[in-house]
Amino acid sequence: MVQHDGRARCLSPKEDSLLKMKIQVHGPLNFYGLLLSRAFSVLGGIVFKFGLSWFLYIKTGSALVLGSSLMFLSLPEFMAPVMGTLADRHSKRTILLMTNGLSAITVLGLVLIMSTAPSTLLLAIYSGAFFLGVLDVLDWPAFQAIFPVMLPKHQLVQANSLWHGLEALIVILSPVLAGLLIAFSLTLTLWVIALSYFCSLLVLLVIRLPNTETAKKSASWHSDLGAGWSYIWSNREIRGVLGISIV
Repeated sequence: MVQHDGRARCLSPKEDSLLKMKIQVHGPLNFYGLLLSRAFSVLGGIVFKFGLSWFLYIKTGSALVLGSSLMFLSLPEFMAPVMGTLADRHSKRTILLMTNGLSAITVLGLVLIMSTAPSTLLLAIYSGAFFLGVLDVLDWPAFQAIFPVMLPKHQLVQANSLWHGLEALIVILSPVLAGLLIAFSLTLTLWVIALSYFCSLLVLLVIRLPNTETAKKSASWHSDLGAGWSYIWSNREIRGVLGISIV
């Protein structure tokens, strides 16, 4: 059964066959490709976060500078509702390609600034951290939206377990990798980060992803945003979880 305009209906044999074909086309190989792409992206983001923070602290000895860099990286989290609304209204594949491509270009821009205008490096790192934070906030809902349609429903539990296990491994090992790279040089660290984003982009270009672009575009994005906040505020359980997360 599927839902259309809020009503459930049974699939015809032809529609059911097409749906099975779609699942096969966007099946395990493409699903693993999506996970690999996301893994490269998460790796680049965490190495940037820890590597650049440690670099700034080593160079300046200032905890304020270190904290400020993390602040600029985290500030875009406040834009998550807006970014989620925008991601919901556009092609998820296009968003993933754009965010990874721009992330790689941003990091390479820092490499260029290091060699041409080192006196502005601190400001460049702050700006780069903020921009990468914005891209990550846009990238995450696109990945979340495309993830569940890559496999049949009965495989989603195992798929979620696989991804969260892989993500946990990356989160554990990435700070170690960042420390090893910074011990050599900032330039090497930035090149590795840029390479991780380029690898993520390359995998996305190779695999086939389903078209998840929403058909509902009659309402404005701020109307969708308002409807989302209304739903959150009307649900006591979600309000509680949101409050705990903020605290």
